[in-house]
Amino acid sequence: MVCSSEELSAFDLELAGLYGRTQIELPKWDARAAKKEQRDWLLDRDAWGPASNAS
Repeated sequence: MVCSSEELSAFDLELAGLYGRTQIELPKWDARAAKKEQRDWLLDRDAWGPASNAS
């Protein structure tokens, strides 16, 4: 669960599903570009350190 929030977790699951569909439905080149952008975003996010799970 994201930040102990059921609503936020539901949004996270929905977003993950949409991302997965883009990887299937986009042309190969665009799917690769989207995947690179996602990896770059995750690296940037993770550079800030662990997220607080405080409720």
